Amino acid sequence: MNYYKRREWDDNLIGLGYELIVKALRLGATRLNLQLTNFNDERPILPHEVFEAENLVELSVEGYFIPDLVLDQRVRCSKLESLTLNDVRIKRDMVPRIVSACPLIKQLSLCKIKGNRLQSLAWVCDYLTDFHKLTSLKLQCMRLDSEFLDDLSFRFPNLKDLFLNLCDFGDKIQICSHSLERLELLTRERRRTKFVLDVPRIRKLTFKCCEIPSVVFISDSKELDESHVSIVCYSFTHSSFLDVSKLLTELRRSKIYLYLSVRAVDMSDYEVEDFDGLPSRHQLEHLMVETDDMKSLTSYAIFDGFFRLCCPKIITQRYQRHQRYHDHKRTKRNNDFLSKMLERGTKGAFSMYGLHDLEEVYVKPYDDDGDEFVWTSNSYLQKHNTETRYKWDDNLIGLAYEWIVKALRLGATRLDLQVTGFWDEGPMLPHEVFGAENLWIPRF
Repeated sequence: MNYYKRREWDDNLIGLGYELIVKALRLGATRLNLQLTNFNDERPILPHEVFEAENLVELSVEGYFIPDLVLDQRVRCSKLESLTLNDVRIKRDMVPRIVSACPLIKQLSLCKIKGNRLQSLAWVCDYLTDFHKLTSLKLQCMRLDSEFLDDLSFRFPNLKDLFLNLCDFGDKIQICSHSLERLELLTRERRRTKFVLDVPRIRKLTFKCCEIPSVVFISDSKELDESHVSIVCYSFTHSSFLDVSKLLTELRRSKIYLYLSVRAVDMSDYEVEDFDGLPSRHQLEHLMVETDDMKSLTSYAIFDGFFRLCCPKIITQRYQRHQRYHDHKRTKRNNDFLSKMLERGTKGAFSMYGLHDLEEVYVKPYDDDGDEFVWTSNSYLQKHNTETRYKWDDNLIGLAYEWIVKALRLGATRLDLQVTGFWDEGPMLPHEVFGAENLWIPRF
């Protein structure tokens, strides 16, 4: 249920929702997904019948107020295997009471829970024991107990997936789990956190940070296959390359995907000699760099440093689609750097970096939607292209025109024509489209 754009709750609508929930439970519903959005501080009360339902296997609650269940016996959903509480208001004693009554839980997600002093996870951690069937745990917007994370093997011996999003990590955090296979850590705190990992069976790591993290493995993680690192750097200097090198060294056994968004750069002290003595260049599956509002020489120094530091298979330069004129002009100059380097690549200029195995180079525009970790794609440069196209290629337009006309002549009945990445002037629609008698659902 999604109550959209309502400033005040409609009593009739709330009553109807209540009836539908209770009726579904009485009919033996085993999976329940309750979602409220666009609400104010005053929220509807979750029907008490929800936690009294003995048949429930999966339960997801978002946006409700969960009242105090005075009697423990009113929490009877002992068969529950998946529980998600997202952005709910609840008294501090209720979360451990609910969780402790569901010993069969395999997937547990506690996100943005609001209540009296609930931001401290201690009230929940004391009850998260003996969950031998728990395989997935997600915690968001909570202050973490270091002892809790250092004891995951004892609490959850079968835990496979751990997601810690926007939690308070502090300067150092140690995670110990001998069963963990996938770990995701997301923080927007502007401080460098040291992650000490005792995870011998880890297969995939994901870091999303505002500073270059420090990672130390205290066990031999031989099974590590993928590492995704997204960093929004509010201060990047020539010494930051050394921090990146240390991080890549720790992750060297895996396929590494590095995404870097630079907000403030100081390359005044950049020297090629800074790379002397560093380990051999790191192999990267994908290097993505956002270089908005950089001066040309700064952009050159960034790429020069990374090309000396690592050897990527794919390079992406990301830029903002909608900008003021002078910002766009500067960004275009920065984008031209990759284009020129790519053009020289056909003449052997890439040999100075040893990028002989470079597969593709992309230039991706994106819309500024406020999400620092969303990486969208719209256009790209292949390995031997020589420039970024801001105007339509006449050959490409002609080829598309021929395909459209050919499809119509073959009797196409449904047509979906979509053109993206243009400025004010887009290609003309072939007149044959509106002359086609067989079309049922034309879409433009």
